[in-house]
Amino acid sequence: MNIYSAEGIKDILKSSNLFLSKSRGQNYLKDESVAQKISKSITENTSDPSKVSVIEVGSGIGSLTVQLSKYFNKIASFEIDKGIFSCFSKTLEEYNIKNVIPLHKDFLKFNLNEIQKILNVTEGNETIFVSNLPYSVGGEILKRVFYEMHYVSKIFVMIQKEFFERITAIPGSKNYSYLSVIYQLETKQIQKIMDIPKNHFFPTPSVDSVFVYIEKSENKTSESEREIIKTLFSTKRKTIFKSLKLYMKNQKKPDTIIEEILRTLGIPQNERIEKLPPDTLLKLSRLIKIS
Repeated sequence: MNIYSAEGIKDILKSSNLFLSKSRGQNYLKDESVAQKISKSITENTSDPSKVSVIEVGSGIGSLTVQLSKYFNKIASFEIDKGIFSCFSKTLEEYNIKNVIPLHKDFLKFNLNEIQKILNVTEGNETIFVSNLPYSVGGEILKRVFYEMHYVSKIFVMIQKEFFERITAIPGSKNYSYLSVIYQLETKQIQKIMDIPKNHFFPTPSVDSVFVYIEKSENKTSESEREIIKTLFSTKRKTIFKSLKLYMKNQKKPDTIIEEILRTLGIPQNERIEKLPPDTLLKLSRLIKIS
């Protein structure tokens, strides 16, 4: 069994009469040296790998899991596809891996309290999240990690290069959006560890990937604050005054309220949402809430 070559992966799939799905983002890392570098970089960003538990989403056939198992205490690894899960289980047997708990489950529907029990997560024990994120549901997966998994502070993910450029975009740039604002508010840092060209995967995807380290912030935005920012970005081409007037159209004397909010924050009335930095937008949303 060779999980680190295109031919090897083809043989594994053929033996189980399996076909990969583009819609599920089934593109598997085939380069062992890249898998080793990724695993090593994760260890360098954790305190004591031998005591760290890992939650992995998207086991695939195990190219990254095999490398992670060499360093980390225990790994709970999710794979939603029944056929691929069977291949993954065979990989664990072939490599005689004992510290990985394979889970044929949908992470988005799984009871997150159960993960804590499975990994025996206790206060003070570090738990990290690792994934080769499928593009179609990557945002939903990260949303769960950010807002529902308080015991996870560090996230290591492979994402499409375009997505990385969007979440790290600066105010006024063409990629700056609601996503940029929220990710930058919810994190202490978003650090690119390495570029991973598309030819390192099988089948070869249409875009390049980036391996990223994300450290969550202790300070969380509220759902209402996120909703305000999202709504304002839907009119980002308008001036901030006009955007706020549309948002507050049902209030009495909205012009007076808006003028006071903008004066408090030192924002010119003709400025645009897409030019405002994340911290300012958060302050703006909080003033709107209490107005």
